[in-house]
Amino acid sequence: MSRLKNVKRSGFTLLEVMIVVAIVGIGAALAYPNMIDMVHEYRLRSVARGVFSDLQEIKLLAVNEHVRTAVFVDEGNDTYTLFRDDNPEDWNFDSGGGELIRTVDVKAEGLEITCTAVSDTMGFNSRGVPDKFGTITIKLSAIREKKVVLSIAGNIRVE
Repeated sequence: MSRLKNVKRSGFTLLEVMIVVAIVGIGAALAYPNMIDMVHEYRLRSVARGVFSDLQEIKLLAVNEHVRTAVFVDEGNDTYTLFRDDNPEDWNFDSGGGELIRTVDVKAEGLEITCTAVSDTMGFNSRGVPDKFGTITIKLSAIREKKVVLSIAGNIRVE
């Protein structure tokens, strides 16, 4: 019998394990809302960087191929379209003379897009200088948004 008294038991009791699981559960419940906000903020920044990159791309395309390029923002469908504009009369892709580069849907990310430029179109001439400039705003909510600004000097920045 004395031999049984000397045996040490190691491990955790059920009560100790339940307490640890409860603490971890409370921590996860507190962190979850912040994780959701972080994911939404990541999507917003990602789309803004995408618009920035697309503007840089069409600026370089305009210079390299000596053509006019533009981006049209469709606020109703929350999309923007990049295109080559071969028609010197206007800045519309639909009026013939032009080549579609791509259309990007930001609504799929749960975001809205607006543009301050005239006719919701911004573009570059064959020297890479903006003929039409303005701001593209990507909105997550009424207070959370990112702006991609194309200045009259041709600088593109994210705010």
